[in-house]
Amino acid sequence: MKVNKRTISNELHRQELISRTPRKTPLLMKRHRDARLKFVKEHKDKEYSFWEKVLWTDESKI
Repeated sequence: MKVNKRTISNELHRQELISRTPRKTPLLMKRHRDARLKFVKEHKDKEYSFWEKVLWTDESKI
């Protein structure tokens, strides 16, 4: 028995469940990776006291 994907999605929605499809692109693009690497290289020699004053708000998962 074949069932259409849309039928399944509609039924899940009626049951208050949400169907999701996986991402097709990576979470980080090349420009993001390059920017992070540049930041690391610029700040690698900072003292511990410098990093104690930094407020980290980035919650991305790498």
